[in-house]
Amino acid sequence: MENEVGMEDIEKLSRVVSMSVFDVFSDTDKIFPAYFIAGLMSDKIWSDNLKKNLYPFKPTGELKTLNKRTNDLQVYMNNYEFTTMDDYPGGDPWGLVAFEDEKKRLGSEFIESIKKDIELSLKHIAKHNPENQFAKILREPFYKNDYYPRYRNEIIEIMNKYRHIRDDGKGSGKCIALIMAAMSTAIAYFKIPIENICIIGSRGHVLAFIELDNGKYCIWNNRLRYANNTIDKFKTDIIPKLDGVKQDYFFYPAYGICNFENGVSNVSKDRVLSTIKQLEQFVGIKIKDQENKQIQWIEDTSNHIPNPVDFENANEYRKKICDLAQKIPFSIYDYARYAYRNIDVPYPQAYIVAAKRDYYTAKKAENIKTFENAFDEMRKISSHDSIFGNRERIALPDEVLLFKNGNDRDRALLLYCLLSNLMNASTSKSFIGFSSNGSFVKCHDFWINASDLTLSKEEPSALKIIFNENESKLL
Repeated sequence: MENEVGMEDIEKLSRVVSMSVFDVFSDTDKIFPAYFIAGLMSDKIWSDNLKKNLYPFKPTGELKTLNKRTNDLQVYMNNYEFTTMDDYPGGDPWGLVAFEDEKKRLGSEFIESIKKDIELSLKHIAKHNPENQFAKILREPFYKNDYYPRYRNEIIEIMNKYRHIRDDGKGSGKCIALIMAAMSTAIAYFKIPIENICIIGSRGHVLAFIELDNGKYCIWNNRLRYANNTIDKFKTDIIPKLDGVKQDYFFYPAYGICNFENGVSNVSKDRVLSTIKQLEQFVGIKIKDQENKQIQWIEDTSNHIPNPVDFENANEYRKKICDLAQKIPFSIYDYARYAYRNIDVPYPQAYIVAAKRDYYTAKKAENIKTFENAFDEMRKISSHDSIFGNRERIALPDEVLLFKNGNDRDRALLLYCLLSNLMNASTSKSFIGFSSNGSFVKCHDFWINASDLTLSKEEPSALKIIFNENESKLL
């Protein structure tokens, strides 16, 4: 087996698998659109709303007004909240990340700049609400020791799994996850025109700006729609996120992305300036952007996001994305397959690389001395069902541990990570192997069935793929 691509490429793919608060800024132009596309690939985005009796059409078959559809979208998104779990650092169940590690990956200057923006944001929140989950981070020992919550953003199926572990029974996600879920649902289900939406991002927050009927606009913040600035909460919730804050990018699902941070835009200058003007008129304040570079305006329509209105269902849409991914490797379409967690990808190594960053699994792995130690952890996973509802997608180990759900694919990835210390001590290579009906982990010359934890010296029959974090082979 030989590496088909460099480990740097695998690392980039792994970042869209588990997009942290820092990852989105490491490769914004690819990761952000890919993460959005991954939402549009989900059946939940296209049809889950039917269960809520919220329909985009009138009984006569006509579309409801844009205002009514955005109102219905808010009713649906009220079933989601920002993730707040008191037993975890910063309320986030995905653990911590070390600023020093991120400096090695992204550069000291970049991370120090982000740290400065984060601290300003936290202090602003603390000024208004000292007991807010973000305000409390300033007082936490982990923050003083140069760690920060990972704040990994989830795709819709994982957001929905929170309903089983939250007291209020709601879905949950971070600000990017909530905006992505809302805007992809707006386009695919509620038929809000894709060209009417702009997602506005800074290092502290993400908002959506939507054009409504008759030249009117609204701002979407997490799960709430603000139609005008006469609402008191608008002044306390929206204005502070824009006033004096330098915006890093404008992402238009229909057109592309203007990256102020990098100084490159594949969206026309006229469109971007028009958005700024309309936004300023709406909120009544000056909109700033990262002005450290002259914008290079590039005419590039090659990597557009296919409009869901041109497809009958999510299955057709997924097929289109996969076809584009095969034609254009390492494009936003290819990245989207990994964000969607499809196991039928050229480099499944990316899932292991991403999994090995899982905070709580890594902590457990430190204490694994024998197979039986690992098996004890595996037996705590009560359900053999997939978080995603099928065997064509894969969950990360910390997700399996948190929700106590995992099919054979998910369990194989978790077991591989739990056994990492034993693998490091072995003279033979370790692998994950998938067949049509089973999933296995090879360690110390034994093949372990991920479903029932039985061991065999013989390689399982009919394996379709064998891979570890460095290599993969189709059989």
